[in-house]
Amino acid sequence: MNINKLFRRLPIRRKLGIAFAALAIGPVALVAVMATRMIVADLNEIAQRTLEHDLEALRSRTERAIRQAEQDVSYLSEAALGALLRTPGTSDAARAARTAGAFLAHDSVFFQAKVIALDGTVLATVRADGSWASRGGQQEVEGMLYALQAASLVPGEHLLLPVELRPALPGGTPLPAVAILIPVRDAAGKRLGSVVGEAYASVLFAALEEDSPQLRGVTGLVNPDGLFLYHSQRKSSWGSLLAAHTEVALQDDFQPAEAADIVSGRTKTTAVSGDRIVSFRPLQLGSSAMRPLTVYRVVPVAAFNAPVRRFLGWAGVAGAAVLLVVVGLSATAARQFTQPIYQLREAVARLARGEAESSLAIETNDELEDLAGDFAAMSRALARYRDTLEQLDTERTRALRETDAELADI
Repeated sequence: MNINKLFRRLPIRRKLGIAFAALAIGPVALVAVMATRMIVADLNEIAQRTLEHDLEALRSRTERAIRQAEQDVSYLSEAALGALLRTPGTSDAARAARTAGAFLAHDSVFFQAKVIALDGTVLATVRADGSWASRGGQQEVEGMLYALQAASLVPGEHLLLPVELRPALPGGTPLPAVAILIPVRDAAGKRLGSVVGEAYASVLFAALEEDSPQLRGVTGLVNPDGLFLYHSQRKSSWGSLLAAHTEVALQDDFQPAEAADIVSGRTKTTAVSGDRIVSFRPLQLGSSAMRPLTVYRVVPVAAFNAPVRRFLGWAGVAGAAVLLVVVGLSATAARQFTQPIYQLREAVARLARGEAESSLAIETNDELEDLAGDFAAMSRALARYRDTLEQLDTERTRALRETDAELADI
């Protein structure tokens, strides 16, 4: 079957151009498609690993901050404020308060520390600015709450509690904090009271406010009941740490099964959910009796696709440039191949007009150059043969005229 008959008549130059372009673009397009698919898959994997890495770093930094705060409160309970419970006395209280004040002055995490007796009496309150008070009537309610919480702890346990500190001035804004409660015991293990360090929530969980540079999303911190302690969009101000739970709950953002997985605190997972990718990690709170918190980050799939779209855009520009180059090279190659054919056609037309062709300026260093040489030789041979015929015709004509004259004489 003649393939040329399947298409309308085209010049050979155009056919060659199309053939060269198809032969060049076909493999390039195939390789480009395969490479693009691999690169897109790699970009998605890199973005997912970046999300996991960022969340893991966030979890690690938050856990380190909590562990450091726990160690600081443990130090205060053993080396300074614990003395008010083990060896009570006025001189001991003043010395312990000065020691604790000097320690808190160089620690940016804590706002103040308290010593709580078994009956809930606040024996001393030491602030980071060095000031301290031996008793405070308004603080006894808080002391009772701390004492009740401490009564449920076994030896070796401590507790983390989200609290809001009363403002120093009437009408002031409550200060959100995380209370770290450590019971103080004597040598026999008998509980004497508690030391409570009240840390700034915004400092203790500062890592939550740092977003991934290329993966803008939502970061949340939830308790085991699915209630937000922090939400980067709807609860980004630590001043609403204890806001009404009905306003911001995990069930508002996720399906029940997904919410249950996030607050389970037993696994580390990154999963695609609809048009978003969710990654969550449990926060290990050391020896705290509090159930684990969970930090999670949600990033829209569109954020993952952003580098893919940029890559595809540049790939499209590069593909268009390659296409233009291929078409240009194909046209040039087709012209180089067909130019001798057009020169031969012009030589045939001149030969038909009776013009002799001594030589053709075709230098292709292949069979076309040989064909041009053969054509020139044939043209010269035809010219010689034509000259011979013309000479013979002239001689025959003269002979006829002579014969005609002789006949006329007869």
